[in-house]
Amino acid sequence: MTRATDLPSVLAAPSGAECAAHAWLGTEEERVARQLSVSWATDHAGAWSQRNQLGAKLLQRRTLLAERAASAAITPEERWELMNIVGEFDGPTAARSELEDVIRAKPDHAPALFRLGSILLEDGERRGVALIKGAMTHDRNAIEPGEALLRNYPGMA
Repeated sequence: MTRATDLPSVLAAPSGAECAAHAWLGTEEERVARQLSVSWATDHAGAWSQRNQLGAKLLQRRTLLAERAASAAITPEERWELMNIVGEFDGPTAARSELEDVIRAKPDHAPALFRLGSILLEDGERRGVALIKGAMTHDRNAIEPGEALLRNYPGMA
């Protein structure tokens, strides 16, 4: 059995503020770091390129849908799509006004009720409970996740 004291000093843990890479790689540290960076970039370039192309398409679609919304020529389904794009880029809280618009246009839109209810609950707003319950009323597939979500907010119900 090999003991730590039997290992060569080059394999010993670095001391003090010295980083492990420098202690173990010495003068090769910079070369290895460059190789790893190039390797990572090569391995992930395709995925990043696809994500960038998707992002560009979504931004174009967002612009089109926002223009339609401004001219009031937007359907509830398009509002839902716009809300999803806004949420993707700006976060769920930024999509609140779009969710409100979807629900105003289509009060029984269960996915919008559920999504906005979730956001409101997370923000500590009791109105979220009613929205989750509304989603559960309009879509039986929302019952189980709705009940699970409401159990996380016992003081709200």
